[in-house]
Amino acid sequence: MMTDKNNYAFIDAQNVYMGTRGDGWIVDLFRLRRYLKERFGVSKAFWFAGYLPEQEAFYAVLRNAGFIAVFKEVARDQDGAPKGNVDVDLTLHAVDLKGQYTARLYSPATATLPALSATCVSATNSASC
Repeated sequence: MMTDKNNYAFIDAQNVYMGTRGDGWIVDLFRLRRYLKERFGVSKAFWFAGYLPEQEAFYAVLRNAGFIAVFKEVARDQDGAPKGNVDVDLTLHAVDLKGQYTARLYSPATATLPALSATCVSATNSASC
């Protein structure tokens, strides 16, 4: 377990969803939150997603599991499918809270890492703040 205090997790919900659905996984939010706390010492876990009113029951479970939900208005693609695009919001939130937490950020969305380089020391697919 990481021994730093105030480790925060900034989670892109779309990456979690897309990364697990192809393998037929269903993410147990309670287990994920416990894992983040026990393995990485995460005191706050922010879950970034596009807001869909019909998902309110899921959001209640998410909050009950200990995640802090951060929503953005959903855009629609050309086929009408919802698209959250939370990468920039997640990055700005992490930068805004800089100094309040110790972090090691991992992201398959490497586009967010250069934005953090102004405040963090970056490496391939990760950034330490």
